[in-house]
Amino acid sequence: MFALRLSAPLLFVALAAGCAHQAGPGGSAPTSQPAATQPATRAKGATAKAETRERPEDVIEACRALVQAYAVTRDRVDSAAYGTLFADDAEFVFGENRVRGPAAIVALMQERARNTVTRHLMTTAHIRPVDAEHAEGISYFVVFSEQPLPKNDRPIPSGGPRAVIEYHDKFVRVGKAWKIQRREVKLVFALRN
Repeated sequence: MFALRLSAPLLFVALAAGCAHQAGPGGSAPTSQPAATQPATRAKGATAKAETRERPEDVIEACRALVQAYAVTRDRVDSAAYGTLFADDAEFVFGENRVRGPAAIVALMQERARNTVTRHLMTTAHIRPVDAEHAEGISYFVVFSEQPLPKNDRPIPSGGPRAVIEYHDKFVRVGKAWKIQRREVKLVFALRN
């Protein structure tokens, strides 16, 4: 005699996929119930917005990817890609510097990147969805920053990390994409001179 036993998570996945595993006649074999016989999960008149709602884990992953893209585009001084990470009304706060809009944020990045090579190494990112259109997060970065060598030779000698910083972010959904709406840089540790 064969009986199929599924753990609770696997049973949930099977049910979500549209199959209800049950013992067949005499309890000997599993049978599948077609998805068409499952109860409807959407009530009449449900809005289109509900159909496009993302799962919290998808929001978290999208925002985490945005934080990682920030580090790569910033370090490579890829102004075009860097600017696309921010919402049209985005605010970037770094010490006394407070700028608004992607063009101003890109200009600040270009000014700070002049004659330096940086690497932002992300160690932690905690993202929390707030609602269907907003999320917030804190990410930790160890930052290396050095003067480039002539002819961009590598490796660049380094005195170690320059800083450990926190980015305090507000994210907003714009169409189908997530963007940074506000980013505040908080210096936690700085290199001793």
